[in-house]
Amino acid sequence: MNALTVTKKLGKEAAIYVTDTTAGLATTSPIFAAVEKTIDQMTTEVSWNTRKNVAFVFIFGLGYLYTRLRDLSLYLFKVKPEDIKKHDRIYAGVFNLVASPILYYSGGETNWKKIAIGTGMTIFIGATISGPLLGYSFETNREFLNIEPSKRLPASIKNLPRSIKIASVALAPFVSYALMQGIYAVTPSWDKKQEKKINPNIAITNQVPSLNDSLKVFTKIDSIDALTDYYSKKY
Repeated sequence: MNALTVTKKLGKEAAIYVTDTTAGLATTSPIFAAVEKTIDQMTTEVSWNTRKNVAFVFIFGLGYLYTRLRDLSLYLFKVKPEDIKKHDRIYAGVFNLVASPILYYSGGETNWKKIAIGTGMTIFIGATISGPLLGYSFETNREFLNIEPSKRLPASIKNLPRSIKIASVALAPFVSYALMQGIYAVTPSWDKKQEKKINPNIAITNQVPSLNDSLKVFTKIDSIDALTDYYSKKY
């Protein structure tokens, strides 16, 4: 293998690393943020920290590992194009089973019930929604950037103008981030403690004698000193 071949191979791997990482984060971040903030009832801080941790580990290798293990699995099991979606459902579910508890705990969640619920939901979401979406997003980005042809994309998408393909890949992370911030803005924070509202009139009422008490006092007490002494003892 000469230097030119090695350079081309490394260049292709670098391109796959960048495009797959971008596609993976842009596709899944809003989905899991919505689940964490609604069903899992995690705080905005925990959800955001978890998404940042996912982005960090995706950028520094997890995304590339996910996609390359997926490619290897497709090759080893000789998965046909019509069966790729089913494969991606199973693959995503198993992957989330291992990764999710670690990511939630590192994001600051210490309630194991919430971690268990969150992990269960990521497995479910991975097996039903995000797994197939990830597969399509990886293939779409690779196709749009001329890295690797897709066997599943229809001709109408493959034949889109080059400018539209580049723009869609470039804008996807920004659209994903905007969706996440919108989710955080419209969902409950779950971190504000409900404080009991104290009616100030209650405290005042307990300290002020009633009209009947006052009339009884004035009919029995004949001096200011006696009146003061009476109220100091009673209240």
